[in-house]
Amino acid sequence: MAAEDFQGDLLIGMAQLLAAAGLGVWSPTLGYAAGATGIVLDATPETLDRAIQLSSYPVADDPGFRSDLIGLQTIVRWGGGDPLPSRRLDEQIFQALQGRTHFVLSTGVHVTSCSRRSGATLGIDSSKRWSRSSNYYLRVLHPTTHRL
Repeated sequence: MAAEDFQGDLLIGMAQLLAAAGLGVWSPTLGYAAGATGIVLDATPETLDRAIQLSSYPVADDPGFRSDLIGLQTIVRWGGGDPLPSRRLDEQIFQALQGRTHFVLSTGVHVTSCSRRSGATLGIDSSKRWSRSSNYYLRVLHPTTHRL
């Protein structure tokens, strides 16, 4: 785990976790085959009709504790004009993450709890791809130089 890119390690670890659960393909250097559900970080390429986009953001940091609350936003996109496949993929991610506790990601990030806090449809784009967003709060152990 690289101290200088804690949230990057968190996102890569979550991408690998979702790929291991069979929800998509994590292939940041090789690209994605047609019809694959690509797992990407921070932005979804226009060329992907099916995708899981992961982004993170700080929610609460306390210098007196070793843990932080970090938001994990998942955005799913599914082409074809039918909103139900995007709902199903969002639900599959929910099943993989909701209520999960005390686990260590492949990148070394320790997650003590995970819970969804909000979600919504993002509608349909001009290419007839439906998107949905869900926001999870992750309690993570985040050691820093000046913490206990």
